[in-house]
Amino acid sequence: MKRVVIDTNVLISSALKLESNPYRIMSLVSDGELKLFYCKEILAEYKRV
Repeated sequence: MKRVVIDTNVLISSALKLESNPYRIMSLVSDGELKLFYCKEILAEYKRV
């Protein structure tokens, strides 16, 4: 299984643009085909946005 770190822009774009590449990436994470990795700094950025 591939491991990924999702940039905040990808996270937001996936919610705004269905069927976009960011949406497809997040779908793969949701389906368990990609494993999401993050650190406390990235998590804090997600929360700020």
